[in-house]
Amino acid sequence: STEPNRSSSTVQTPAEVSNLHRFLIHLGDLHRYDPHASSSSSLTLAADVYSRAQLLVPGDGNAYNQQAVIAQNSSQVVVSLYWYVRALGATQVPFVTSKSNIARLLGSNRRKIDGSSVNAEIVDIVGDGSGNGSVVNNQQKGAISKRFAMEYVHLVALCLGATAPSSAANSHCIDAHKQADWVIKVLTWLLSAGRVGDQLLYKLVCINVYMVATEQQRAPQEQSKQMSERGPKNVNPASSKDGIVCVSQEFTLRFACVLAEHAISYLDVMAAKNHSTRGKVR
Repeated sequence: STEPNRSSSTVQTPAEVSNLHRFLIHLGDLHRYDPHASSSSSLTLAADVYSRAQLLVPGDGNAYNQQAVIAQNSSQVVVSLYWYVRALGATQVPFVTSKSNIARLLGSNRRKIDGSSVNAEIVDIVGDGSGNGSVVNNQQKGAISKRFAMEYVHLVALCLGATAPSSAANSHCIDAHKQADWVIKVLTWLLSAGRVGDQLLYKLVCINVYMVATEQQRAPQEQSKQMSERGPKNVNPASSKDGIVCVSQEFTLRFACVLAEHAISYLDVMAAKNHSTRGKVR
């Protein structure tokens, strides 16, 4: 009898896959800390290796966490938060350390916001969010996009209770409502200016789902704690986590409505263009 023909792509055992996955994670770490390479090239190489680890074992959250670290080092706060969320939501092995990493990211972002103010020029440009203001150059658009990312992540921090508690019982919820209004306004403007791509929208949707789901899990525990401490009659829903859940859910619905309205406007424009070109000799 003849030996079976073994192709080069033999089936790997779970142990081999696990070892290769661990090897790729460590290789990515070595690229990330390589002192002999430029910062951009080493991070690019590390991200590529981490991506290979993700494809090899998509249910393990370790590689997603490492991608988040790279994004955070590059000051990409939304991208970083997205990867941390993916790491926590990994189907087989969630990377639980990402929870504390999220807290650090939100805290760092809050300090940056506290150390700066929204430029009056940005407020004037955004206006009511309709995009009907003055002509804006690319540098201004970039500044608004960067500010949006910071303000959006700060909204997530408010909804997750990752900010310092206020003396007023319901001020935390009020702050979250105001922040949601501002983020929706800027998002509307960015969409009209063509500054929001599909990849960013996908990441924002994933973060929104995580924000709502996390708060839905925490709200019953918070209310139960309040009832045991103060009694059912003394629990104010507006000042409890339930109020924050309402903010995160309301924001997510408004976010979806803004996207739907933008899609309808785009389709109307395309339909008008197609109608105007009918009958013309090409």
